[in-house]
Amino acid sequence: RFRVALPLAPAAPVQPVPLQAGVEADLPLPERVLLIDDEAIVAQGLSALMKTWGVDLLAAIDEPSAAAALAQAHRQQRPVAVILSDMRLGQGVDGLQVARRLQGQGGHRPALVMITGETAPDRLRALEQAGLPVLFKPVDPLLLRRTLIEVVQANGP
Repeated sequence: RFRVALPLAPAAPVQPVPLQAGVEADLPLPERVLLIDDEAIVAQGLSALMKTWGVDLLAAIDEPSAAAALAQAHRQQRPVAVILSDMRLGQGVDGLQVARRLQGQGGHRPALVMITGETAPDRLRALEQAGLPVLFKPVDPLLLRRTLIEVVQANGP
């Protein structure tokens, strides 16, 4: 038998993710992203990461809260440029269908990026057929950054 004792330490401040070769610091990121994910830890992590990049992340756990966030962004005249949605939301709700419905609301049409931990072949096929960027959990920060840059370049900020 053995025992390990570790001292308690305060949480370290969030440090910016260093950019590596191939990720240009001067390429534009979206100003505002809407995350739809029912896992609080995902929202917290992505919020901290995006803050280091200067991206305003609005987090929602379901369709009604996401619709409210989009409406608020519209009222503030600071539209959401990208909807980043988990494929499977709470109670088995299809995140792709939710994101598509939300994308069609209002005059501004945000780009869609899906995130998933999904492994079921039929669900993966549906994502592939949607023709959208898909990131797999755990999401690699540099891949997320590249993906956001690419959708901004394709769709505008």
